[in-house]
Amino acid sequence: WELLASDCLNMLGKVYYNQSSYDTALNYLTEALAIHKALGDQKRLGRSHFDVGRVYLHRGNNQKALGLFEQGLAISKSIGDEKNLIRGYNDIAIVYGGLRDLATASDYFNKALVLAERTQILDGLSQTYMNLAVLYNIKRDYKLSKEYRIKALEISVKQNDRINIGIHLNSLGQLANNQGNIEKSLIYYDSAIVLFDALGHDYH
Repeated sequence: WELLASDCLNMLGKVYYNQSSYDTALNYLTEALAIHKALGDQKRLGRSHFDVGRVYLHRGNNQKALGLFEQGLAISKSIGDEKNLIRGYNDIAIVYGGLRDLATASDYFNKALVLAERTQILDGLSQTYMNLAVLYNIKRDYKLSKEYRIKALEISVKQNDRINIGIHLNSLGQLANNQGNIEKSLIYYDSAIVLFDALGHDYH
């Protein structure tokens, strides 16, 4: 029953995290982590470190987040959990990106990319492509940014993930606008708006 309780706590934490209620999310996710540690469930423990780390990241505590991500990565490595390894590399890269250490961020994103492409874990692959698209947009390499965004879009289409399809279309619109291609950007934006309208999302 303890595992069931920890899973419930974890899900509650994620609900509050998605609502940006970070203090409440942290309480639930930290409690779940403690149960996973007590039970010695390494897979859940590694995942919990990433979950708690993301809360700290959104609260602006980069160093705390980085420490948790590194612990989660070490646990995932020790048990060969490739899905969470991809997640860990991406999370650590995001921290370094936020710290404007783009070289280190690139190194970790590339580690995620190599593993994701080898394993063909689609969720991890899509997330890595999205993150690389953002990284190259920051670097103003719009060509590479577009290439990775389109790769992420193709996976979302394959998975019928309409929310991320809309996000990718919107991002492609921004990229086209950055490159001065207003006509193309409007096509992407219009497609995203139609999709978000169908899903009932507020895109403003």
